[in-house]
Amino acid sequence: MDTKRQISVILSLALLACLTAGFGGALAEGDAAIRGLMAVVDHVNTASVLRDAMIHGSISHAERIGKAFLEVRDSGGDYITAVLEAGQGREMFRGVVTDSHYETRDGYTYGGIALAGEGDWAGHSLRIAYQNENIASWLDGEPYATVPDLICCFSLDEAAPRLNPDAKVGEHAAVIALPAPTEWTTPEGLAVFGPRGFSYDFDYRPFC
Repeated sequence: MDTKRQISVILSLALLACLTAGFGGALAEGDAAIRGLMAVVDHVNTASVLRDAMIHGSISHAERIGKAFLEVRDSGGDYITAVLEAGQGREMFRGVVTDSHYETRDGYTYGGIALAGEGDWAGHSLRIAYQNENIASWLDGEPYATVPDLICCFSLDEAAPRLNPDAKVGEHAAVIALPAPTEWTTPEGLAVFGPRGFSYDFDYRPFC
């Protein structure tokens, strides 16, 4: 087996391990919320190149978060807090989805989600804009969490992570942020993956 083929196999197995940690329990239970699963392995290269091109520990970090989520959710505990602790994140909002729309354009999924606050967030509103990933958010009309921090949504009705196009009007949701890897918060990283890289007229401010 040549070097590129070996790397491809290794990356495939690593992704499989990550996906198994995050979704294995749900799949084993026949969870109807999991409608499909896809993994893509690309940009195959040599180990010498990948060593300095990848963010070290990212797959293990994702696996730890997925494991914490499943273990606490399945035992009936506070899985949102478990994810926040495992990922060193911060809660952004809780409320009811009032709008959810998207379109496919130029190879990307563009869309938005709006929520009206509940509980501690009553009287406030949150809006999220995405281009495949959740890119920026506004709390009561003011810039809030943005890339490169990770904005993550959970359906509290289904006790499951919610992909952005799948948000349903009327469902109860929690939104959290997880801190960006330091590589993305450098001037070079922000030039590519900060809010201005997506044509928003404001700068990145660390949320977590």
